[in-house]
Order: sequence, then structure tokens, then C-alpha cells
Amino acid sequence: RDQVHELIGSTAIESMVLENRIGTHEIRCMKDFLCSNTTLRGIKFLKTDTDASSFLLLHDFFVGNSSLRVFDAFGNTKLGDEAIMEVLEAMTEGGVMLETLNVGERTFGEEVDEGVVRVSEVGVASMMDFVSRTPSITHLKIRLRGQTNNTLATLSNILQTPQCNISRLELDGQFGDEGILLLAEALKTNATVRTITIGYSENLTDVGGNALLQVSKDVYGTGTWES
Repeated sequence: RDQVHELIGSTAIESMVLENRIGTHEIRCMKDFLCSNTTLRGIKFLKTDTDASSFLLLHDFFVGNSSLRVFDAFGNTKLGDEAIMEVLEAMTEGGVMLETLNVGERTFGEEVDEGVVRVSEVGVASMMDFVSRTPSITHLKIRLRGQTNNTLATLSNILQTPQCNISRLELDGQFGDEGILLLAEALKTNATVRTITIGYSENLTDVGGNALLQVSKDVYGTGTWES
């Protein structure tokens, strides 16, 4: 706590990674520093135990830091719908011009880790709503089981709006051909996306993959699809 107290008022730190067993207690110790900081451009929560109560403590940080450009949360065991919605609502309230939004789970597959709180389709839908109202976003990475055909349908609509500036997409989830076909159709008229990475999806087949590949070839002149 004393070491964190010494950081209060510092303007030299522009990015921060919070890693491993950090939870609400540790966030409470760092609250004064983070909530008084207005120069931090990127914050990453990597494999932590932060949850909704942790992010509630950081409400003033997300509202008050207009410099924030990157929010990255990967492999956190308690990052559920309530937590991600608290972050997004605070950044919306503060008018944060985020450029990179990265939220992902540590593992995919059929196994369900005991005690892990996951972001559901409801949480992913809230992320899509945030993206639709944040045209500054250029890099969107969502690696969540809660990502479905429905959320990809919303993303497809976003990609067709003139205010969309997304240039890089990285997507994993439980979506299948239906969602990818909608995405491929949207990319026919999108002028900003340059890189797309489709990772794990147990419901995706060559039908969706080849449709995406065809758009990549037609629009960008290049592309590969591995079954």
C-alpha cells in the first residue's frame, strides 16, 4: 500500500498490467492511484480475480481518465456480465475514446472450470452496444463462449455503419455459419476492416469459412482459410 501511495500524482506511467491473483483487496489498495490518474493510456487485467466489486471501486478511474485508449481483460476467473457491464457503463459515462477493446477467456472447449465466472451472451451484447457507440475503436478482440450468431449479427450491423472505424477483428465463440455469413455480407460494403482472425468455434464449418474467404479475395485480393 505504501508503494502504491508513492505513485499517486505520477504522470509518467502510461500503461499498466495487473496480473495473477490480484482481486478486490489489491484493487482497493490501488484505488487512490488509479482514480487520480488521468494519463494512463492502457490497462490490462491478465488472469486476475477481479470481479464486479473490483471494477465498481474503479468507477471513477474509468469515468475520469479521458486518456484511456486500451482496455484488455484476458483469462480472468471472475469477469462476468456484471463486471464487464460496470466497466463499459463507466467508460461510456466518461466519454472515453477507446481504441482497443480486448476481452477473452483463458480456455475453450467443453470443459467448464469450477468457480470460473464467464461473460454470457448478455455481456457480449453489452460490449457490442458499447462498440456501436464508440466509433474510436479500431481493434476489437472478443474471445468468449458468450459470443453467438446473435452477437455477430449485431457486429455485422455495426460494420455497415459509416461511423465504423474497426480495422482489426479477432473473434472466438459459439457462433457458427449463420453468424459468419452475416459477417461476410457486411464486409462487402465495409471500408475499414483490414485484418480478421477467426479462432475457436465448434459450430463453424467450411460453409462459413469459405464465404468469408471469398469476400476476402473479392474485396481485398487475398485471404486463406484452413478447415
